[in-house]
Amino acid sequence: MRRYAHSLPENRDEAQWEPLEVHLRAVAARARDFAAAFGMDAWGEAAGLLHDIGKVTDAYQNYIRGKGKSPDHSTAGAKEAERRFGPIGRCLAFAIAGHHAGLADGTQLSERLTKALESYDDWEAYTGAVPKPAAFPSQKNPHPNFTPAFFVRMVFSCLVDADFLETEAFYAQAAEKAVVRGGFSDIATLRAKLAAFMTNGVVAVLPERHRNVPTW
Repeated sequence: MRRYAHSLPENRDEAQWEPLEVHLRAVAARARDFAAAFGMDAWGEAAGLLHDIGKVTDAYQNYIRGKGKSPDHSTAGAKEAERRFGPIGRCLAFAIAGHHAGLADGTQLSERLTKALESYDDWEAYTGAVPKPAAFPSQKNPHPNFTPAFFVRMVFSCLVDADFLETEAFYAQAAEKAVVRGGFSDIATLRAKLAAFMTNGVVAVLPERHRNVPTW
């Protein structure tokens, strides 16, 4: 059975579905580009390659063919990240395990990593080599506020955005529709609107003692 990342329920022709290896490698490339902005491109690439390896299971493949419930497909990649890369991999596991559910706390992640899963042993056939992430940023990082917690959130954001954009692109292409971007107000305009709302909207309904609101 061919392994797919996404199906097209309205069109049962599997030849038009997205192969799993195509999705994993596309997300990895995009997440790598995002993470390169802060010098951690291998983190983004590894997260992208591992994030959906749980989709190789028969349970998931049956699910996208309309049989059975949606199984957990995120924990497998988190498990592999920690198994391969140790403490660094555990940080990566937060992003992978949470790429749909949101970031977990340490206890929740530990529970996920001990969860029994259906076999996904052949996952490397779909990812190819997974790069080892660079050493975790030290406290000597030139950006003093780049804390470990903030760093994990940055990697998480790279993965979530890359996954969303690649999934959106697949479905837009299948529907022969363009992905529309832009047309939004710039930050300066939005800031002015917020300041006006805080001054003339929110402040108007506050008690007198709370009306000392800055206008930036």
